[in-house]
Amino acid sequence: VFLMETLAFVIFLFFCWKIFELFLNKSIALSATSLTAFLIVFHTAFTHGNSKEEYVLPFLSISLYYLLKHLKNHIQTPIPNRIIILHGILAGCVIWIKYSMLGFWLGLVLSYGLMFIMARQYYYVFKFGILFLFGVLIATIPWVVYFGIHGALQEFIEVYFLTNINHYAESEGILMNLVITVRKMLSINIKNNTVFSVFYITGIISFLFTKAFFDSYRSRLLVLIPFLFLFLSVYGGGKNYIYYFQIFSPLVLFGVIYLFNKLISIGFGNRRTINLIPYVGMLVLWMMMYFFHHNAYFLKYDKDDLFQYKFADYINQFDNASLLNYGALDVGLYHAAGIEPTTYFIMEHNFIYERYPNNLDSLNGYIANRSTDFVVVRNKGNTAYKNSLIEENYRKVLSQNQSFEGQDFTYILYQKR
Repeated sequence: VFLMETLAFVIFLFFCWKIFELFLNKSIALSATSLTAFLIVFHTAFTHGNSKEEYVLPFLSISLYYLLKHLKNHIQTPIPNRIIILHGILAGCVIWIKYSMLGFWLGLVLSYGLMFIMARQYYYVFKFGILFLFGVLIATIPWVVYFGIHGALQEFIEVYFLTNINHYAESEGILMNLVITVRKMLSINIKNNTVFSVFYITGIISFLFTKAFFDSYRSRLLVLIPFLFLFLSVYGGGKNYIYYFQIFSPLVLFGVIYLFNKLISIGFGNRRTINLIPYVGMLVLWMMMYFFHHNAYFLKYDKDDLFQYKFADYINQFDNASLLNYGALDVGLYHAAGIEPTTYFIMEHNFIYERYPNNLDSLNGYIANRSTDFVVVRNKGNTAYKNSLIEENYRKVLSQNQSFEGQDFTYILYQKR
């Protein structure tokens, strides 16, 4: 997983660097890339890693680069077929990673379509759509083949699309959801990510209302549309977890570009200092990450300090032990203990019970029937945990207090009576 995350971020930063070269002197692009990496990883939306947003960032940066490049240099020339197909492949990958982030590519298709229509190149609207869908199909085939071979296509579509669409979203209505989301986003970002917010807001304002990037309002609108659609697709359902914002973090690019352009315009730095900036900057930023990053507190822990491994050591004393994660999202014990779940529902998802009772009712049924040898629960704070259904069928064998994302929790392991 660490290697996958690293590769994804390397690809993302590579295309950030290429974007910077469109708008900045090449000698300063590396410094801008280093600063961007710091701002994004230092943001609190970068929680504990392995979020889907991390894997979509490189896809977004690739499509954004080719859109910006076309608008910057070649707006009157046809888009190569391979680039259109690439956009489709990237969109197809995102569909099967986390489809709520597909809004960016829906907006991208609209932007290109408007570009062709304004140029009266109607044939290219049709051509772009066909080649884009072909790319989506290429990325979809492996999923259809895999689930088809295992006879699980119906379950695949039902769980991934229908359950999430019908039961996961909030019911306030899309307009109210977006109003609430904007308020929360502004509050969280300005309070907890002040430096990032300065770059972010400055970049958006400078992009929209100055000619620092494009002389044409049309070009600025065509870049804005994919992000507007992304906002609708991510937040339209009313959910607003902190890590959702990570996919919007690339917009900080425009703030970084604006800063460096201003520095250069006022005569900041000669060639020698410009060449030193990336290395000095990276050293300073690395030190800030080490001492001040919101995940740095994990550095004080050894593996044996964590409840996951203590609980796993106990569980692994028993042959072929089974486990149920109850009352919370997966707390990591399945992985630490090397256990493959044996029940259909393996944890409690973030469903509202009245909208989707199947999840919690099934978990309670597993406990009533003593379907697994062990049950792990997470309780907020240090208060006593009471659950008569569990206590009737299981006995407490281990517990430990441990913090997670700034909150204190008590983790308890129960064993079947």
